[in-house]
Amino acid sequence: MVKVTLNPMSPDEFEIFIEQTTKHYADENVKAGYWLSSESIERSTEAHQKLLPEGASTEGHHLFMARDARSKTAVGYIWLSIEKNVAIPSGFIFALFVYEQFRGKGYGTATMKAIEAKASELGLKRLMLHVFAQNPVAIHLYEESGYCITSLNMMREIPD
Repeated sequence: MVKVTLNPMSPDEFEIFIEQTTKHYADENVKAGYWLSSESIERSTEAHQKLLPEGASTEGHHLFMARDARSKTAVGYIWLSIEKNVAIPSGFIFALFVYEQFRGKGYGTATMKAIEAKASELGLKRLMLHVFAQNPVAIHLYEESGYCITSLNMMREIPD
């Protein structure tokens, strides 16, 4: 069984993270049919700048590298935001990403366990997240980790 530790991102790791997560979020919104490909990077960049105006130092946001506990090798990253205006102290996972060469080896589950421990340290009682419907691997990970659907967006294309 693998274990993961979470370490704050270094400035260099943050630069790689922001590039990767901006592209990933743009691609997912195009796949979902929300954005046009031609505008996706610009819209994703704007969304990330709005959420992280001070970069990795933005108050209420925690950006971690997920590392194999034994080897200290980076296996992915996770972005947790503290939700302040809610009745129950909560966190929102904006991004969880396991690098391709580490997928299917338990690192996603280990990262979810590590972020739950970190959330508890921060006094949080609930974690929330969003997942695109076209990502069945992530949906499975979250369901196996005990997450349940609390709302559901649906869409239908109108025929010509």
